[in-house]
Amino acid sequence: MPAALLLARTSGLYCRILVPLALRALVGRRYLVRSLGTRDRDEARLTAALLAIEARAAFAAIEEHGEQVVNPKDILKNLDPNAVREFGAKKITLATGTVIENPRIRNDDDLRRFNEFVAEDAKRSQIVRGTHAVAHAVAAEPVRPAAHEPLLSKRKEEHALHSTTSKMNSKTVGEFDRALRFLIECCGDKPPADYTATDADLFEKMVQKLPLHHKAFRDPAIAPTINKRTNRQEYTMLAAPKMVELNATLQLPIIDSRTQNKHMDRVRRFFNWCIKRHYMGRDNFFAERTFESTESTTKVERVPFSEEDVARIFAPETFLVACNEPHKFWGPLLAQFTGGRRNEIGQLYVADVIQDAGRWGIGIDAIYPNQRVKNKYSKRSIPLHSKVIELGFIQYVADVKQHGFDRLFPTLPYSKENGYGDTLADTFHRYLRSKRQPKPGAKKATKRAAPHVGIDDPKKVFHSFRYRFCNRLYQSSDDAKVKEMSGHERPGVFSQVYAGKLDFDKKVEIIERLSCPPLEIPPYKPGQWDAYFAKAKRSQATKQAHATAKAKREAGEGLE
Repeated sequence: MPAALLLARTSGLYCRILVPLALRALVGRRYLVRSLGTRDRDEARLTAALLAIEARAAFAAIEEHGEQVVNPKDILKNLDPNAVREFGAKKITLATGTVIENPRIRNDDDLRRFNEFVAEDAKRSQIVRGTHAVAHAVAAEPVRPAAHEPLLSKRKEEHALHSTTSKMNSKTVGEFDRALRFLIECCGDKPPADYTATDADLFEKMVQKLPLHHKAFRDPAIAPTINKRTNRQEYTMLAAPKMVELNATLQLPIIDSRTQNKHMDRVRRFFNWCIKRHYMGRDNFFAERTFESTESTTKVERVPFSEEDVARIFAPETFLVACNEPHKFWGPLLAQFTGGRRNEIGQLYVADVIQDAGRWGIGIDAIYPNQRVKNKYSKRSIPLHSKVIELGFIQYVADVKQHGFDRLFPTLPYSKENGYGDTLADTFHRYLRSKRQPKPGAKKATKRAAPHVGIDDPKKVFHSFRYRFCNRLYQSSDDAKVKEMSGHERPGVFSQVYAGKLDFDKKVEIIERLSCPPLEIPPYKPGQWDAYFAKAKRSQATKQAHATAKAKREAGEGLE
């Protein structure tokens, strides 16, 4: 019998079975490696021994058929810990009085033979069909040991840990967690291999009816970080089926098709991950399930800023008064001339301001702490338009470096959900709109004392700078160059593999061809924000002192 060698890896315990020398050409490998689905060594040894027995039968089948075997992998596919099943009954008394003690049903073939034996026994005793049906139903539900097949909630934790170590951003990890929690609430917590097509149908129906703005009150751990004014208190701590049932009465808005598809995609990808790690068979009942796009009642499409909008935004009489902090001043300007996303701009470090062949630019990447990019195509370099240089951006960078800051906008707060981009966009939107949005229960909006632009179109937001940049870029260049400059996926194998990246000097030519709106903003003067930087330094020192004092208190130091 082939021996099973136990292997310990960071992801769990595995067994390795040596393929006989005469069969390696047919099998295509020297060893068979299978995950044992447990970290308990005693349970792992038992499962490995059972797998070794299965391997012997599989190898014998391949040897018997020889060249007639079209694909030996079809025989070996049942060599899986998930196929090792234990029948839960201690003793069974059949219709003829035959007693079977501790029956062992380890796979589908054993189950089929057991059911055939029960049927023959029923015929011999000429019992009524109802008794036979009960015996057949009991045999058709083998009980899997929990040690061999952890529940989905445990696999979910393992997936989250694996995703974090593989540098998946925290926002996407949270999306996986929410979607899988919905699945557990809808269909129960069971091993991934036990979810059926019926479960997938039920989850699909539930996702299509999930109400909007509910997540803060379902998870106490994240509730303090969510704005409760925008979430529904009616759904406080309710599971997904209960929320759907309640919303049938309340008739409140539901999540849009894009979010529905995101939930389905996260669940589909999770089960594909389970299949790749041999935690289940090859059937993924959540695959190829998508929802048709429908117009959302809450999602607002974005449009680019017009020439008139840009002139109003950067009018000196309002811009210089309201945008009197570095991120408020440089954030919109960088978005206007680079097309960067809000977090790409907000997370910039001093070291991200680069120089190539005498021309300045910025690098978008995820090198330094708390930096991240949307996808691999988002990593790029963008030359700075000559107008940005004229406005004194390089002098500002020198001031930031002189004051000892690493980040270009050191006072922007960081959030795990959206990085540094939230505050950057929020402050701009307050400047953009003519009035504050009314609070719940308020009859009308309130005006602000600070100057404002008065652009109240909800389709025009901070991201409208990026829309404008891409649109203007498209008018003066081809599609592939637009996508590389803006950080979108480049089309076709030629563009992705053979063409390589645009040279920096070519990017400079493209940027300089863009029309520049008339800007009457006076250039930045060295030392202009020294007082601001000094205040930021004091604030950082105070926060650090509070954090140190808190750590000492928790450690029990400084107590009498």
